[in-house]
Amino acid sequence: NFLFHPKRYNLLHFVFWNLQELIYFANYDNTTIAHILKIFIEAVMKAGGKECLNTLNSHGRRLLEDASMISKTLRQTGECVSTLIEWGAHIDAVNYLGRTAAHPKYCLQNSSTYSYFVSLGPSPLFCYAARTIVREHLPYQTLGLPNHIVSFVKLHDPQFALARREKDYFSDS
Repeated sequence: NFLFHPKRYNLLHFVFWNLQELIYFANYDNTTIAHILKIFIEAVMKAGGKECLNTLNSHGRRLLEDASMISKTLRQTGECVSTLIEWGAHIDAVNYLGRTAAHPKYCLQNSSTYSYFVSLGPSPLFCYAARTIVREHLPYQTLGLPNHIVSFVKLHDPQFALARREKDYFSDS
């Protein structure tokens, strides 16, 4: 299902990836586009798309990272970013380079988006623990840990994101 598939490129990824063309052809001001995106995100979440919030697209990026870059492009206050976080996007999830959406490359030119990330406070202790597991190269996938813990550590593992990026996103595995 293209709309909500949790392991593949989905509708939200498609919209964020093609937003530059949408902005060019829509001929709306940036505030209107940001508001339309917020409404669109909420509609997708209400229709069952919440499980796609932390998925990687075929480029090894997550929706929150794309939203952060869009906020920079639109020079908006991060309406898309805050909406995704309100619905459960994980702020410490990394892309294939090991960067989070709060990385200065994605939101530094939009100080209000960066300030929003800073206002969320420091990362929770379990995020530091997950990053330590990844940094120390512990074999978390083969230790017999519960699936929800393995999935949580994967959010912090750039190697997992890189593997997803290199994998054909149309495969079922």
